[in-house]
Amino acid sequence: MGVVSGPGVQRFDPLRPVEVELDGAWWPGSQDAWVRWPDGSWRASVEFVAEKEWGAGKHVMSVPEDRVRLRHA
Repeated sequence: MGVVSGPGVQRFDPLRPVEVELDGAWWPGSQDAWVRWPDGSWRASVEFVAEKEWGAGKHVMSVPEDRVRLRHA
């Protein structure tokens, strides 16, 4: 297990525990890969649940590297 690489993608198996920034708050989540975008930048493929005024919502998205960080247990 570990990092599985391919053209333009570096996958994590198992998923990597991270925190993801959304609207100025950091939420616990998981990262399944780094993905290279056409402009050459790398973005984190993440999944997390964020609590908003209407309730909890699941997010599956890619974010720039400055909006993801390793989660410490």
